[in-house]
Amino acid sequence: MEIGISLYFVRKENLIPFMKMGAQKGISSFELAYEIPYLEEMKKITREIDALRKEGISFSLHAPWIECNMGSLYKEIRLFSRERLIETIDMATNLGLNPVIIHPAITFFEDKELKALAQKYFLEELEIIFEKGIKNGVQLCLENLPFESSFFFKTKDLSILKSRLPIKICYDTGHALMATYRDKLKKSEDFIVQEILDNKDEIVQIHLHNNYGKKDEHLFYSGLLDMKKILAILRKCSYMGRIMVESEDIEDFGLDHFLNWLNSLAE
Repeated sequence: MEIGISLYFVRKENLIPFMKMGAQKGISSFELAYEIPYLEEMKKITREIDALRKEGISFSLHAPWIECNMGSLYKEIRLFSRERLIETIDMATNLGLNPVIIHPAITFFEDKELKALAQKYFLEELEIIFEKGIKNGVQLCLENLPFESSFFFKTKDLSILKSRLPIKICYDTGHALMATYRDKLKKSEDFIVQEILDNKDEIVQIHLHNNYGKKDEHLFYSGLLDMKKILAILRKCSYMGRIMVESEDIEDFGLDHFLNWLNSLAE
């Protein structure tokens, strides 16, 4: 079980020092984000990424999500989204970043015909993006979102997607917590761990973060989930996938605090 850190939650000016310090302290994987405010920064740090990869550090890449929607009823927005995602896959190919994490489409229309049309557009665009990923040798993973307006809100939504594509998952614990909170489920950790284990063959990466059920707060040391319990169960069940921590807490509390927290899991 490999535990890494998402760099989207690190201040832009601290990005390179944080990566280098993390690597020196034993963090072996990071996730970069090809999104504002890091778009231009990504083009500036290719040398540092390459140097760290030569040292054995691995990177995943989160695709853009701001103002992107593959299921938009507006063709211009779908084409813009496709362009940004293809650009991301090319970036991942050139820098050796794998996998690429993609957000599913959303629609706010309740009308059944319009919702079905948005889903149709989303699946068509997703097929184009997956074909590009396969051609480039880049693994694409779809992330569950905490909104019922999303076409991947819960794992049960995968059946429609998998009927069209060999889809893989980036399972987001914070988003899953918000879904279970709405369903008023108790023992969210048990539910989330069971979902991970039930879908372990499909899950390539986990986004690990916490909240209080109502907002996507991206906490780590606080929130409703018992993070140590989740990791302990996954370790006991020999979960072999990559786990990426998504929280500003890691930079705010410091790497040493995070590493001490991880080491306490073995005690």
